[in-house]
Amino acid sequence: MNMDIPPLPAAIGAALNGGYFAGLYLLYGEVYGLVVAPREGEIEMPWHDSLAMIEGARSYVDGFANTQAMAAAGSKMAKWARGLAVNGADDWYLPSRDELELVYRSFKPTTDTNNPYGRHGENQCALPPTYAYTEDSPAQGHTVVSWQGVRRDESEARKDALKFEPLGGRMFIYRPIVDWTKKQAFEYCAARGRHPNPLYSEGCDRVGCAPCINSKKDEIRQTNLRRRHHLVRISEWERIVSLASKRGYSTFFHKVDNQGGLRASAIYSRNEVWQVVEWAQTSRGGRQFSLLNQLDDPAGCSSSYGLCDQGTP
Repeated sequence: MNMDIPPLPAAIGAALNGGYFAGLYLLYGEVYGLVVAPREGEIEMPWHDSLAMIEGARSYVDGFANTQAMAAAGSKMAKWARGLAVNGADDWYLPSRDELELVYRSFKPTTDTNNPYGRHGENQCALPPTYAYTEDSPAQGHTVVSWQGVRRDESEARKDALKFEPLGGRMFIYRPIVDWTKKQAFEYCAARGRHPNPLYSEGCDRVGCAPCINSKKDEIRQTNLRRRHHLVRISEWERIVSLASKRGYSTFFHKVDNQGGLRASAIYSRNEVWQVVEWAQTSRGGRQFSLLNQLDDPAGCSSSYGLCDQGTP
């Protein structure tokens, strides 16, 4: 763990100084934010090779001082903690009793009953001060991790996506394949005998939504060719939502905006689903119909990922 000074995040578990905020801590009249290292900062090893008392390492409240004294006495664990560098932070140390109590209160890892006897749980260094445990307080901290299969090379908006992203309040996002290329993703499936979503072989670049409001020309054209009933459904949605809209119109796609000073009615007419389908038949620039597009085979394979060459059904 390490310490930081205010201003600090309000939510327990929020990202802070290379780790996660565990709460406010009062030490020698100064207020600090206690920070717990992420999982990369975990290790199992003996506390010390000797049972001898170490001078300067007997504080109930000051883990940093204890760790410094232990390292000077030869403790491998203390030396490891002081040499640890995680997420750009290198000021980690082993917690004292009261620091560890605050961590337990904030991040209790199990549903086990607490020890409610004596003064267990009293911590005058915590801010606000804490008092004795009851059997069910503190309760276990619940952690929510959202797994997402996004990749950085999918779009400009995702190019800086993190593999592990704390959201605060014990909520996190985990993106296990964020640094994969599209080739690696399909090779992973092929190596395990898993066929990718068939939409990838029918002209779709991304299949979380099909069609997607950000679909490119090729994908819109393939949708019209292979799955026109979806566009018919979208057209009906546009009609219904337009009736309820204060503006009097609503569109699924947004290929044209008002940057050219167009009136709202003109913008709507150009974004209406069948106008967008017609635009998708054109070559680059949107002014001339491409005769080559008329050669598309609705039963054939069309993949921007090279799946047709791999014989993917």
